[in-house]
Formats: sequence, C-alpha cells, structure tokens
Amino acid sequence: MSAAVVQTRSILARHWRAFAALVAATIAGAACAPGGSPPSFPVVAATGLRVQVVDSLYDAGRSPSVALDKNGNPEVAYLLYQPVLKKGDLPPPIVGGAPQPPSVMQAAYSGGTWTRVPASGGVSLGQSEAGKATAIANKDGQAIPGVNDAMTLDAAGKHHIVWATPSGLFYTDDSNGTYGSPTKISSAQTFGASIAVAPDGTSWIAYYEGSTVKVASGSGSTFTEEQVATTSGAPGATAGVTAIGAGSSGPQVAYGDNGTTVVASKVGNAWTPTPITGPGGYGLSMALDKSGNPNLAYYDQSGNVYEVGLNGGGQTKLATVEPAKGTTGPSAGWSTGIAVDGSGVDYVAWSDIGRGLVYVATNGSGSFQTHPVQGSFGGLNPSIAVSADAQHLAVAWYDGPDGDLDIATPPAGSLALAFSPAPVVLPSAGPTAPQCSPGSSTDLSIAAPVGAAAKGFDTTCLAVAAGKTFTVTFANDDTGVPHDWALFANSAATSPIGGATSPTPVSPGSSQKYSLTALKAGTYFYHCDFHQTTMTGTLVVK
Repeated sequence: MSAAVVQTRSILARHWRAFAALVAATIAGAACAPGGSPPSFPVVAATGLRVQVVDSLYDAGRSPSVALDKNGNPEVAYLLYQPVLKKGDLPPPIVGGAPQPPSVMQAAYSGGTWTRVPASGGVSLGQSEAGKATAIANKDGQAIPGVNDAMTLDAAGKHHIVWATPSGLFYTDDSNGTYGSPTKISSAQTFGASIAVAPDGTSWIAYYEGSTVKVASGSGSTFTEEQVATTSGAPGATAGVTAIGAGSSGPQVAYGDNGTTVVASKVGNAWTPTPITGPGGYGLSMALDKSGNPNLAYYDQSGNVYEVGLNGGGQTKLATVEPAKGTTGPSAGWSTGIAVDGSGVDYVAWSDIGRGLVYVATNGSGSFQTHPVQGSFGGLNPSIAVSADAQHLAVAWYDGPDGDLDIATPPAGSLALAFSPAPVVLPSAGPTAPQCSPGSSTDLSIAAPVGAAAKGFDTTCLAVAAGKTFTVTFANDDTGVPHDWALFANSAATSPIGGATSPTPVSPGSSQKYSLTALKAGTYFYHCDFHQTTMTGTLVVK
C-alpha cells in the first residue's frame, strides 16, 4: 500500500513529466511518513470543480472506474503501465513500497491523502516488486489495445474489480480485508468488461468474447458463465464496452450490436434483449435508478452522444463530438459515464477527443445543461459517480498528454446539484465601470498571456462602435494551456453571440480571428470557455 499526497492540477504547468524527480521524492516521503500523518498539499477549487492528480509517476490512469464510499469520498480503479519513453526522457525511479507496473490499481481518498493499492498484487510495504498484471501489458510493461477494468463497491464498502484482456478475464475483491490472488474467470480473449454487485452479494460481470456477449456470476473464486446474446459482428475493442446493473429485480446488461444499443434483462433462466430506438452502441454506460430502471449514455458511430432513460424517457441528444485529427468513426478514447442520484437526476460525462475536453451534463433543472470540465484538456475515458443525496460528485479521466489519472470533485460543502444547470459559477456581472471607449478601428485584439488561467486576459475591456461589423483576433500566448474567446449578451447568458460558438481550444502559440456582426449600443460580457471565472471582461459598444 502506498500513501500519496494530493496533487492539484496546475493550470500554469500541465506537463508533470518535467518534475518527475520531484514527484518521486514526494511520493517517497509519503511512503516513509509516520502512519496517519502523510505530507499534504492544499487543493485549489476552480470553476466549481477541483481537479486533482491522483497518480502520475508512470503511465497511470487508463480505463478509470470511479465510485463513492459511504462518506462520499471518491475511489477509483485504473491501469498502471510503464511509460513509452521519448528520446531524452529518464525512466521513473523505483520507490520502495510504491506500486509497480503493470498493475490494476485501486486508489481511495480520505483525510487529504490518496492511498493506492495494486489490486492485482505485486507489492509489499517497504519493498518494491514488479506488478503482476502481466496480461494487461506487453513484455515491457506498456499498454496494449483491448484492455479495460471496472470497479464497484458493495453494501459493506468492499471493492470488486474486473479486468478484460486479450488473454482472459480476471476478478478480485477485498472482501476479506485485502486483495487476494485474482480469479481467472475466462481464458479466452475478452474485452469491454463491466461489473455490478446484487443486493444478495452476488457479483455480476458482463463482457464480450468475440461476437458473443457473456455474463459471469458468483463470488470469490467460483463463477458461472452464461451467454446473453450473439451480436451481428464482433464489435471490436474500439469503444466496444458492456454495462451491467444488478437491482432487486435481477441483472440487466447493455451492449452494442452493430450500431445499435441493446439492453437485455434476465427473467428466469432466459435473457430477453430489447434494442433501443435510434443509433448508438459505442462507449456506453448504464446506471440503475432507485426503482431499478436503467439509464444509459452512449455514442453513435457519427460521434453523437445520447442519454436514454428507460423509466419513460426517450433518447436525448447531448452533444456531437469532434473526431481526433485525421480520424473518423469510433475511437478508443470514447467512453461515457452515467450516474443517477436518489431523486432520479442523471449526471453524464463523456470525452470529446477533437476538442480535447471532458464534458458533464445533468438534467437537475428539468433539461440537460452541458459544460466542459475545466482542467480536463486531453481527457479520455471519463467515469462519473454521484451520491444518492446529491451531496457528492466525482468525475475521473485519463489525462492522455501527461499520462496521469485525474479526478474532479466539488469543493467541500458544495452540493452536486449546485452544478445544475451550470457546473461553473459565473460572476454576477462583467467588470464594473469599464475604462475603455471605441476608437476608429473595427479590428480588435486580445491575448492570453503566460499564466492567463490565474491572471486573466491581457485586457478586461474592449470597445467598438455600434452598428459596425468587427473582428476580434485572439492570441494564445500562454504555455501548454488551451484558451479561447467567447462573447455573450451578459454574464448570465449561456449561449454565445460571437467568438467561439462552443468551447474550441486555441493551441498555445496560435491565434484565432473571430468575425462578429454589428451590435447595438450597450455592454457585453466575454470569457474563456476553459477558465470562466478568471478570464473575463467587458465589450463596450457605443
């Protein structure tokens, strides 16, 4: 077991690899600190959600699966690999007592500290031992395609973790207090695994075996496999996942079948599949409400993201994502997460690879409102959890550019529902008493200087004459941080009237010229979509 300090995602320095030696020394200090008094750093709340780096020393955080304990603290399972080093990179140092790759990890947050345990085995306190989850990695301990893990907590707070690999399906739990040797449920090539625990304590695991959707049920080292359905073609490892729920009325499995989302319920000894109307089938997730009704989130092949409530609600389109540059169709970075609180409010998370952001939507106001998660640039494969009383929320994702596991939670004392309809708190008004007036030019300029996420734009006031079309050239002079510029009628508005019409990152060192239509006299509000509380200003039109 390894205790680790809380690391706040610095908006000013995204590339943690440059600080590998410092991070290693910090983790070593944590491992050697007296029990109950590990070193700690404060967590900074930003735009409604605080972002922490849970693990960063190796290639950490692929396939995150997040849950909340009975106190609302986040816990997450994920994969730990050796990084693929670039020329000039130094390998991460081996820290005594710290988990080693390749491993399936479980991390828990409590009292300002993340504690990390290799659920797949491979470490003892005070000594280092190579990770034992060799099936998830290549011979060098690095990531391979077609691997995923999933975790759930049972009523007693015990962890149940499954991982699917090209060489088999594995399961472990800590029901006896510690993780034992993993159980190999299947020796076939499997992928897209999901897990749930029924009220009677039975673990239910869904997964693909080629074009067959299977379920394994049992506990400990004893599981029984059964076939749920045969799909019209092998869905493949790219965005092909299952989702499973196990309520009092029995297990329900969701899966993709050639561009269609299907939910199968078990009645007696038979599985009954029900296709969902409309396209879908990729990167899907499912959560049961308190009545046992499934709520789903997924992509279709074109990158549209949908939510479906089977308790009477139909398919709701939440967004259309942009593909990664030079690609089309489903991506390995696609996955959704969905959670339902005790009032039946849905919380959905997904990754937009083209825009490089994680998004969260919730329908607490009656209809879905969508916002990017600040600090999630490069985020992939998000997972989300919410407590029944809506007091606690957690979103976890893999930070692809940095190879880190990140997690976002509301600041202490904030209701998860406070992030509906907007998970960010905007100023009640733009800057008061604007100190600028329009000149003769209709070509305006504004920039994000180094440290803009904390310091703001280089100017908080722009001005232009009324009734004239104009342009705004935005330059991102910051280092390693995306920004943009969006104009609104006022600070309470959610739909832009100019600039970036949706969060569209302008890369560091680049600029974007926005053309705007003539405006009536008045004052207008602008912000950066990625730093909505710190990068703001007023446009004066006279």
